[in-house]
Amino acid sequence: THRVLKIPLLIAQAHSWRFADQAKALATLEDAMTNSNLAVVYLEQYRDICNTGIEIEFFEEEIKGLVGLRQKTLYLQRSWKKFITEGMHQTVRPEGRTYGTNRPDANR
Repeated sequence: THRVLKIPLLIAQAHSWRFADQAKALATLEDAMTNSNLAVVYLEQYRDICNTGIEIEFFEEEIKGLVGLRQKTLYLQRSWKKFITEGMHQTVRPEGRTYGTNRPDANR
């Protein structure tokens, strides 16, 4: 239970650190994805080993939600990595404007 409850907290912490400490933010998103994966494993084990009479559909829906959350977190992590990489390739012009090096026209 604590792993599942910790996932939103980890995502919120990563969001807070995304500008100040990008490496820590990305690692925290990785922790959130790990918790999602472990929660899926625990649900599958509980479903398969304990066989408590709880409907299989309940477990399938919970697992589907956790896998979806993990996928969305992965997309968020990839987006942040792209943002960080592009941020390293930007130049600041004397007039204070910032332009990416991949832009052919500085007036955009």
